[in-house]
Amino acid sequence: MKDGKQFRAYIASPLTGLDEPMRKTVYEYIEVIETVCKEKNIFPYVPGKHSDPVTNPELSPSFVYQTDRQRVRESDVFILLAYRPSFGAGQEVEIAYNALIPMIILQPHDGKISRMVSGVPLSLRQIQDFTDIDSLKVSMKEALSVLMPHIEKRHDGILPTSSLSFGESVKKFRLQRNLTQDDLAKAIGIAPDEIRHLENEDKKVINPSLFLINKISTALDIDPAELTSPNFYEQKLYEIAAKLPEIFIEISNYSINQTRSKSHDINKDDVLRIVFRLLMKRL
Repeated sequence: MKDGKQFRAYIASPLTGLDEPMRKTVYEYIEVIETVCKEKNIFPYVPGKHSDPVTNPELSPSFVYQTDRQRVRESDVFILLAYRPSFGAGQEVEIAYNALIPMIILQPHDGKISRMVSGVPLSLRQIQDFTDIDSLKVSMKEALSVLMPHIEKRHDGILPTSSLSFGESVKKFRLQRNLTQDDLAKAIGIAPDEIRHLENEDKKVINPSLFLINKISTALDIDPAELTSPNFYEQKLYEIAAKLPEIFIEISNYSINQTRSKSHDINKDDVLRIVFRLLMKRL
């Protein structure tokens, strides 16, 4: 891979409720997918090797949810082995879609996948059929050859957008209002662990929904922009300061013209209204 770039893949597959022959087949297919990924300098994360319900029954549902969700968001490409129906894999598909992660869906030639999966409205998506190990390898290579330029572009474009992450902003305003994580969680209707995870998540991969942003900003009594763009108002003030001389000239000219066109002077409310309209127009 040029420039020595390294990428990350998340390989989703059915895990729960499989009999032993199915488990063996799934892991054989996953091994093929891993091999093809590594040839492209893509390092795969396989949840089955870390949170398999059979080999890792001690892990709590909350831990598995938080870990796998973050791993999906951190990935540069999402790969679904649609060997059998899976609620968990379906949820991972939605997480990947919300983060606009390029997606590969691999399905057995004689199998069917849910339309909720095949209908994901993501342009950077490849659905490939396979019949055996060899055809799976070919399908993976074909899908990656199409998506690789987009994977690289997306990887290079993911950069922090401000000095504070969304989670750090939540923590800052929460502490300013003397709220505990439990207080905030209760106010917006989610588990306290979710607030803890939110405040500590990598700023490059966090992807809260607009609904969650609005709920948090309401609970903290702030504008949503203060969470998503911590320097928003500071930047606007700098813009206003830079434009003030020009704006005041416009206000002065406008006031003079209005005064000349009327038989009476412009009152205070008129002036304030003029200032407001010109500021809004210019900003």
